[in-house]
Amino acid sequence: MPSGAPLAHGSSSPSEAGLRLIADALGVPVALLYSMGTEGRLRTVESFGAVPDGAPLAELAEGLGDQIDVIDVSGAVPGARFAAGTRLGQEEGALLVLAPEDRQPDAAWTSQFENLALVALGLVRAEERGPDRTPVLYEIAVYPGTFEDRLAHALDRAARSLDLDAAVFALIEDGVWTPYAVHDPTGAVASTSTLPLDQTYCSITCRSHGAVGFEDGRAVSLSVSEPPAYLGAPVFVDGRCVGTFCVMGGTPRPEPFSPDDRALVEALARWVGVAYGSREAARQLAAREADLASFFNGSRMGMGTVRLVEPDDFAFMAVNAASASAFGSTPEALKGKRASRLDLDPDLVRAWVTACRRADQAGRPHRVEVDASTTRGTRVLATTVAAVERADPPRFTFMVEDVTDRRTGRAPALEGMLAQLPGALFVADASGRFESAWGRDARAIGLVAEHALGRPLRTVFSETPDAIEAIRAAQKGQQGGWMLDVGGNQYAVRVSPRRDRTGNAVGLVGIAIDGAALGAIASSEARSAFLQHLNYELRSPLTAVLGYAELLSEDAAPEEVARVRDVIIRSGERLLGALDDLDDLMLLDEPDVSIHPCPTDVVALVTSVIDATRPVAEARRLQLNVWCTLPSDPLLVDGGLLERMARHLIGAAVASSEGPSVDIRLEADGDDWLRLVVGGGGADGGLSGIGPHLIKRLVSAMGGLYDEQDPTQWVVRLPRQRVPMVSLDSLAEVPGEVQAMAAVPEAG
Repeated sequence: MPSGAPLAHGSSSPSEAGLRLIADALGVPVALLYSMGTEGRLRTVESFGAVPDGAPLAELAEGLGDQIDVIDVSGAVPGARFAAGTRLGQEEGALLVLAPEDRQPDAAWTSQFENLALVALGLVRAEERGPDRTPVLYEIAVYPGTFEDRLAHALDRAARSLDLDAAVFALIEDGVWTPYAVHDPTGAVASTSTLPLDQTYCSITCRSHGAVGFEDGRAVSLSVSEPPAYLGAPVFVDGRCVGTFCVMGGTPRPEPFSPDDRALVEALARWVGVAYGSREAARQLAAREADLASFFNGSRMGMGTVRLVEPDDFAFMAVNAASASAFGSTPEALKGKRASRLDLDPDLVRAWVTACRRADQAGRPHRVEVDASTTRGTRVLATTVAAVERADPPRFTFMVEDVTDRRTGRAPALEGMLAQLPGALFVADASGRFESAWGRDARAIGLVAEHALGRPLRTVFSETPDAIEAIRAAQKGQQGGWMLDVGGNQYAVRVSPRRDRTGNAVGLVGIAIDGAALGAIASSEARSAFLQHLNYELRSPLTAVLGYAELLSEDAAPEEVARVRDVIIRSGERLLGALDDLDDLMLLDEPDVSIHPCPTDVVALVTSVIDATRPVAEARRLQLNVWCTLPSDPLLVDGGLLERMARHLIGAAVASSEGPSVDIRLEADGDDWLRLVVGGGGADGGLSGIGPHLIKRLVSAMGGLYDEQDPTQWVVRLPRQRVPMVSLDSLAEVPGEVQAMAAVPEAG
């Protein structure tokens, strides 16, 4: 901005120091502070920066209203794009700034301006009161060091100026008072630990808009444990009270707090609000930038930026690992290199250059698919490019994806099944960075793409020290686990190494199970055994699915594709079995098991379970002997619970049997009971982990009894409740209108 005669009244003025603070926070070169003169017109109190000669700043200031006014001054004030200003207080003054060409008056900037206007009002009022208090504000504004250094100095100066013992800046959230910074030389006045808000004077201060003081709090009917002398003011950030700035004394104050005392604490509270808000905004911005960088680097979607190079070439500016992998390269090898010098497919280069030019001309993203030759053979690369506004030379962002498998329809469809997984199943790459998660509890434990994708697992679970050790153990080829507390729920987490088809370590795989359900398993040994079982039953097939799906993405022969598909189908069936185990575990945690009796062919149901188990028995060279003397008449029973119980009994017996056969008998037990006997398994019938507890729960829910006298077999007795039959002849005695209703078939 061209400069003319500076309007500053002096380099050591407290008002100038405060105005410099405002200009720096807003990122503007010129700021002016006005107060209301006796004649009803604004007069210049102080200014910072240099203003072009002849700029109509006085007229702009006089036209300001009570709200923030943004005025386009392009052409009227050389080098300035807009002016912004507002009236201060009850017509006490005004603040006016000039912004350069590259400044945007967006919502964040105007919100910052609104906060800084309170600081400007304090400067105007301090000017009107005289120089007694202004040196304190000046010292704090120009004090060197970090925000914490300046805050400590502000607390010290506030306590000394009011002749009190201590000063505190405290944060307030959810009814809790938390000291952020404490100045208490004796250590006997101010609390250094959190307190319930209603036990402090700040519970009153945070509901006010100005200073609150008690010269002798003991004379006030308040149930608080604060020191007797107190003067505090609320600290606002973006219009929301986030804390208090307060000064305290260990003994009652002999004289009342003066208006100057109150004005000083209010001004310091406003300064703290602006400084703390700016600091938090910077911290949030840094966190967002870190999250974006983590997302960019760890995203499974290839992305980056390129710039066009004449005549028909482009250069990579930034790429992530996924995009580099699509070209069979690395981010380091691509960054800063021209496409023509990287031996990329010429068709790909031409298509990208054309897509960039079309996106630039149309003003919207452009997508193109190219059959490109890569180090992994011919691949179909889908690329979407978008122009970066006002970039010189032209730059473009891109997203690239290998859609070869999608086009050929060979990608395995497991997402829907895994999404219904009780608990959570998650995977990470070889460096421990989170890649994917499935299951109903994945979001609950913080494993969602928008927050965790690309972040190391040890940072996702950084608040649990045991997790860090377990993850490190898994990266070294071992297994590890920990308990995770989330919102009052506790999850048992187990993580293991993941290997490819050749045995090389390619990452980690883990499971998380709701600990409340695990509590249904009586012993810690049983819980550990069950978790070990689930870890294997989930990790092994998932590793096969991931590894063989990767093989499908390569140029495989038709017979190889058929073999791989068989492996994926079998692995998917194992995953479904593991899901059934988890459903059973969730059932144990339910306070009541709901039953829904309906007409069921018990013989056919048990036979279907036996047929499903027969391939496993044959693989173990076991013979299944079945005796059935139960009539096949339908019975009223919950078929789902009965099928689940039979599956556990027969499956456990087959898995643990050391003999040549497993014997299954289904028979009538008198007129009112049926009996299912499964024998031939190992000790305890082969049931372990949740098996015994689940069987007892299911049998009890169905009103049955079980016999544990013989440890080599299970004997289950269930009520034999027959389906009531209605004779058509009995309808003759039913009124005609009821007969008509009975004759109408139900919909569906």
